[in-house]
Amino acid sequence: MIKFVKYLKQFSLCQRGVALVEFAVAVPLFVTLLIGMVETTNYVFSFNKAEQAASTLANIIARNKVTEDQLDDLLFAVNPLMEPFDFSESGNGVFVTAFGVNPDTEEPEILWTRTYRTPGSGITSEQLANRITLDPDRDETVITIQVFYKFTPMMTS
Repeated sequence: MIKFVKYLKQFSLCQRGVALVEFAVAVPLFVTLLIGMVETTNYVFSFNKAEQAASTLANIIARNKVTEDQLDDLLFAVNPLMEPFDFSESGNGVFVTAFGVNPDTEEPEILWTRTYRTPGSGITSEQLANRITLDPDRDETVITIQVFYKFTPMMTS
């Protein structure tokens, strides 16, 4: 029994292997933090790409008289605009709506809508029409574009 107590005392004073134990505890924590930072960066980047795609489409549609075929081509162009993110997965899509003033009621009305893929749930065109204020004397038109992108983390896919 005395030998055992002496052995425990020596064991408690021994410092060999402490760094290895600290390393074994710290590495998983740092790896988890690193993966989290990479995924957060990718999420923010995908959000910015979707925002840029919406801005680019809105700019082109608002500045030019776009035909229906050209509008379909522009909506299809979201795929390369979203690269390196895969826009072909379900839940991703684009919803474009143009609003103008109804001459009879002088209230905003939906002039046309166009959908590319099946977009996720966002604000509906009717809800947007209720929030828009247009001047009937100026013949204003508002174009809204909603880009839906379902982010899938790299590490869990």
